[in-house]
Order: sequence, then C-alpha cells, then structure tokens
Amino acid sequence: MGFRAKRVVLLATMLVLFTLSLVDVAVKKEEMFEAFGIQFLNEDKTLAHEQSRQGITATAENELSIGRDGVREVRLSGTGTEMTVSRATGDSVELTYKVTASALNEDKANKLRDAVKVDQVLRDGVLSLSASLNGRPVHDDAIAIQYTLLLPDQLGLSVRNEQGSVHIEDIQGDVEASVVDGMLEIFRVVGDVSVSSTDGTLYLSEIRGGVQAKSVSSETTMVKITGAAELESESAYSFINEIEGSVTGSVNGGGLHVRGASGPVQLQVQAGDMQVEEVRNDLIVSGQNSSIRLMLPQTGGYKLNAVVTSGKLRTTLPFPVEEAWNDNGEDRVSGVIGSGRWNAKVDATDSAVMIHSD
Repeated sequence: MGFRAKRVVLLATMLVLFTLSLVDVAVKKEEMFEAFGIQFLNEDKTLAHEQSRQGITATAENELSIGRDGVREVRLSGTGTEMTVSRATGDSVELTYKVTASALNEDKANKLRDAVKVDQVLRDGVLSLSASLNGRPVHDDAIAIQYTLLLPDQLGLSVRNEQGSVHIEDIQGDVEASVVDGMLEIFRVVGDVSVSSTDGTLYLSEIRGGVQAKSVSSETTMVKITGAAELESESAYSFINEIEGSVTGSVNGGGLHVRGASGPVQLQVQAGDMQVEEVRNDLIVSGQNSSIRLMLPQTGGYKLNAVVTSGKLRTTLPFPVEEAWNDNGEDRVSGVIGSGRWNAKVDATDSAVMIHSD
C-alpha cells in the first residue's frame, strides 16, 4: 500500500473515532442532565412533602399582669402579628398573647411554641413588650402571635407592627402607632394620636384630640375628629371628614378629599388631585401640577381670591365674579360668596382649578 493510500485510511480512521467520541459525550451529557434533573425533582418532592407536614400546629395562650406603678407609657412591637388594644377595667397592664407554631411534627411544634416568650423591660417610665424566640426577635413564618392588651386610663401607648394588623379602641391616653404593609384602625380614643403607614391602610374615627398622620403609598381615612388634623402624604390617597378643628395637609402625588371642617384649612398639593368641600372657616390652597376642585357653599360666605399661573381656572358660581387675565399667564377670579365671612384663597401653578358652589 502506497503512502497516499495509508494516509487516506488513517484519516478515515481518525474521523470515525472522533464521531464516536462525540456520540459518547452527548450520551453522557444527557445522562448527567437527567440525573441533575432527577435530583431537583426529588428536592421538589421533598419540599412539597415538608410543606404538607407544616400543617401540624401547637397553640398556647399566656397572660401577663403588670402593675402601673412607675409606668407612664406602654410600647408593643411585632412583625406579622395581630394586635388589639382596649381599655382596662383596673390599674394593671394586662397582656394576653396567643402563640401558634407550625412544624413537621407535634414535638417540634410544641418546642417551637414554648420557645416564644414576651420580654418586658421598664426603663424611664416606659414599659416595652416584645416577643422573642430563644432570646432573639421573632422573624419566623412558622410562628403566629396574637396580642390582646388592656391599657389603664392615662397611660400612653406606642405600637409598631410590620406585615400585621393593629386595632385600638376605647382607650384614654395619647397614642403613637405605625404600620408597614399592614392595617391600623383606631376608634374612640381620648387623647392625641400620631400615626404613620407605609404600603398599608389607616382608619381613624371618633378621636377626641389632635391627629397627626403620615401616609406613604397608603390609604388613609380620618372621620369625626375633635381637634386639629394634620396630614403628610406621599403617593397616597386620603379622605378627611367631619373635623371639629383645623386641617393642614401636604400632598405629594396621590389624592386628598376633605369634606367638612369647622376650623381653618390650609392645604398644599403637588402632582396630585384634591377636592375640598363643606369648610366653615378660612380656606387656603396652593398647588403645583395638580387638579384642584373647591366647593364653596353660599350659606357659609367667602371672600374669594384665586390665581392660577400657566394652568386653567374655571368657575361655575351662580353669581357674578370678577375675572382677569394678564400677559404673565395668570388667570384670576375674585368675588364675594354669601356674607363673605371667611377667606378662600387659591394659588396654583401648572394646575387645573375648578371652583363652584352648591
């Protein structure tokens, strides 16, 4: 066999060997990925099995009774908890907490439940109450805690909760409360109230005292407030109704509806929507890049002075008003509604303003 023939045979042999090696690699790769997939499949089955076993729970209800001597304020904090606060009939702070623990078996659930304690610390007149798991704050989805706190009169209350709910009713004392990604409800409180919410819901009703509320990406309702109401909101929607006192508010994005106030009202809005009606006192509104709607009842009586720059000003008042426009892009409306007892002033830029009367 000549050199050329030997070379052809050698090349053909090498080609066959290379092809066989590719087939072998492909087969092994397929086997490897199949084994890899089976591993994850088994893990998924194991996880599903464990999750199905998480339905085993253990529950216990515990009580604490703490004398009020030396206590001026009670602080309660938690994550993912349900909190209810109401008025105590005696002079002691009474706390009932219900712990529910979930685990793979009854023994583990019992141990997890029993490891949860509520720590109490009294410092400078402030009694702090918070749950712990083996000495650390509780951040475990397998544990659910429900608090019921009975608070004596004239003690302050401070509440913090994330991803949970807070319900406060019928207490006498100042309240400070905040929620994140949760709900806060306060009813029939005698005292000043300061609240804040982020990505949550606020509802306050029948408060005999001043209210300060900060709302971020939340829904806020304040109804029947006997005292001054203050609101600071950002990308939030708020409704304020039946306020026997002054109303001040700052709105950045979102919307605000005020209906019914016996004290002076002063509001600022930026990049938002605002509607104001049934105000029985002085009204001052300023806005930028917003939509503003005012309803001024004739029975109240206002001296109206509205200025809108680089925007739109419309009125549907059932009586003559003085309108003016200048080269600076300002629309002006002024006049007297009813007796003219109170002042109604509007100053807005890049906004649409509508003023009408009932």
